[in-house]
Amino acid sequence: MFTAVLFGLAASSALVIGSVAGALWRPPRRVTGVLLAFASGALIAALAFELFEEAFHLGGAVRSGLGLLAGAAVFVLVDSALDRYVTGHSGPEQREVTKAGARGGVGLALLAAVTLDGVPENLALGVSLVSGVSLTLLVAIFLSNLPESLVGAVAMRESGQSKRSVITTWAACALLLTA
Repeated sequence: MFTAVLFGLAASSALVIGSVAGALWRPPRRVTGVLLAFASGALIAALAFELFEEAFHLGGAVRSGLGLLAGAAVFVLVDSALDRYVTGHSGPEQREVTKAGARGGVGLALLAAVTLDGVPENLALGVSLVSGVSLTLLVAIFLSNLPESLVGAVAMRESGQSKRSVITTWAACALLLTA
């Protein structure tokens, strides 16, 4: 149990680190784009090599494949709904604006998305501890959380929230995901 809490804190600490960096500094757009792309690649690689293979062996091709597709569909639907809620419409061009953090309210939508994908990530991290420590998954979650919280914090600051409010919000999210 103690190991699970430590791993949860380690993975979620990136949210606090990223929010502090985003509250105090606005990185160039190119840097945030590269960081977000790297983060998503790291998480996809961890999913493929750490989690899906075991699910395939335990549940078979059909069940594990359907589970993967169902999870992806839920994430896409909720992410699209958040885009529409924040901006009034969704699409590839709007998604780019959203990820770049150029509009007010986007930071809160990104916070909601991080929470939505953070719950299953941290659950998977906890479950992976049963068969042994998964440092690969821990590092992938940490690396994906860092740029997401950085970009979200920048967007929240640009929409007028105070530094303290931004950091407190992301710290609360980190504690929720750790639990």
